[in-house]
Amino acid sequence: MHLGIFDADGKEILRHAIKDTSFDPYHGPDGVAANLCGGKDAFLAVMSHGSSGYPRSVLLVFDPQGQLVWQEEAKRTRSILG
Repeated sequence: MHLGIFDADGKEILRHAIKDTSFDPYHGPDGVAANLCGGKDAFLAVMSHGSSGYPRSVLLVFDPQGQLVWQEEAKRTRSILG
């Protein structure tokens, strides 16, 4: 599955292929941007889910430059907070 992040003008600013998971994460994704380090840029956390046959979610965290810095699977999670 690919995810795309767009700015307020509709311009795509990040495209990422979710891979290396034990399930097909094709529901979602849901995301939240959070300023974790007190700087001007925010990290982006994205959660994507499998279907009822895949009761798991994957959390992906991107740094301010759009590089994936964390990926972790969990039991199905319904929301994330920033």
